[in-house]
Amino acid sequence: MISTIGRWTIEHQPDGTRKCYEAEPEGPGCDCADCRNFMAALDKAFPKGFTSIANLLGIDPRKPVELCHYGREDSALHLTGGWYHVVGRILSGRDVIKQTHESGGVYEFEKLTGGCEFGFTNSLALVRVPFAGKHLIQLEFITRVPWVLSEPEQP
Repeated sequence: MISTIGRWTIEHQPDGTRKCYEAEPEGPGCDCADCRNFMAALDKAFPKGFTSIANLLGIDPRKPVELCHYGREDSALHLTGGWYHVVGRILSGRDVIKQTHESGGVYEFEKLTGGCEFGFTNSLALVRVPFAGKHLIQLEFITRVPWVLSEPEQP
C-alpha cells in the first residue's frame, strides 16, 4: 500500500505491521511513573490525526518502542516523545532527522493539533524480535500528556 502522510510518501504493509505488534506486550517495557502515566493517559496523548495515521499504518499505539520524557511544561502537560516501527519504506520526503553533525541532528516534525508532532525516518533504534529482518521505517512523535495517575508527578 502507498500513502501520502504529511510530506512523506510511504510504501507500507499494515497487515505485516499489525502482525508484528500482535507479538509485542503492551507498553514500552518500562515501569517508571512517567511511562505508566503515558499509558494511563493514552486516550489523551494523541489527537485523532495521529491515531488515524497509526491505524492506517497498522501501528498499535499501546505498544510504543520507546518513550522519552522531557518534563512538565508551563501548560502543566508533560512533553513526551517516542517512536513506533512500521513495515515499509519511505518513497519520498525529507527524513524527520536533519543531520547537523556526525553523531546527531535536529528533528523537523510535521505538526498536528494538540501539540502533537510526527515524522518518519530510516534511522532505526531498538528493533524488537517480531520486526527483525523486515524492511522498516520509524515513526517518531512528540506530544503533550496530562498527568492522570493518583501518585505525585515526577519532577
